[in-house]
Amino acid sequence: MNAMTEHKAILKIFGSDWDKNQNRGCRMTNISRFLQIGQRLYHSTDKIYADFVKSLETLPYIDMDSKILKEYLEIAKVANGLCAFEECLILYPYHLAGERMTNLAEVDSVLSINKSEWKKAYRSIEECFLFARNVLGEHFGLNSTHIIQFFPDLGDVREIASSFEEFLGIMLECYPHLCGYDEAQAYRGQGEVIEFGKVLCPKIPYILGGEDSGLTRLDFGEFSTLYADIYTQTKDLPDGAQIEIEIV
Repeated sequence: MNAMTEHKAILKIFGSDWDKNQNRGCRMTNISRFLQIGQRLYHSTDKIYADFVKSLETLPYIDMDSKILKEYLEIAKVANGLCAFEECLILYPYHLAGERMTNLAEVDSVLSINKSEWKKAYRSIEECFLFARNVLGEHFGLNSTHIIQFFPDLGDVREIASSFEEFLGIMLECYPHLCGYDEAQAYRGQGEVIEFGKVLCPKIPYILGGEDSGLTRLDFGEFSTLYADIYTQTKDLPDGAQIEIEIV
């Protein structure tokens, strides 16, 4: 991308006010950098966005006054869904009925993810709002104080940052690790294709000893249900226990 094309792309996203601020020497934030490189999924309107904000108010664990949520809404107002890093990161859209901005397959809405049955299986994220996922099926979410990464096989949560500005700074630097980009590139290098929205995962889950089983791709719905079932059946077992998994 040459300088003129890049400048036009930035103006398309942020408008003339952004251009004026740049001419005044304002520093580009990590949030604006992320929005610049991402591919938006759906159009939105002020009304659609306002309805989404109202729907968030109905979720009992959402703190509408938290800095982290306000930063998330700053992104959502500009991007009704977004993918980045060669489709290895998906920021969930909040409204699917609007005009699509790509020919990529449809993904779940952010509200359907947070009201899903599989999410209810994990106590560790019952008060977290999940807003994105990577190509490995790991989620990123927020609570009132932190942005977290969620690992569905063990139900573990790791705090990553205390603001979106910090989180996206880390993401922009460490996306090969955080988004599963390296794994996806290696898989594609074998002549395989990862369809948009599908999850790259071991043929046998790691928690069941599948470290050497190789990788495959699953629809996200199948993946999330499978891993929630496995977690539910293994979460209280001691290390080394012999198990026989029943897939519901």
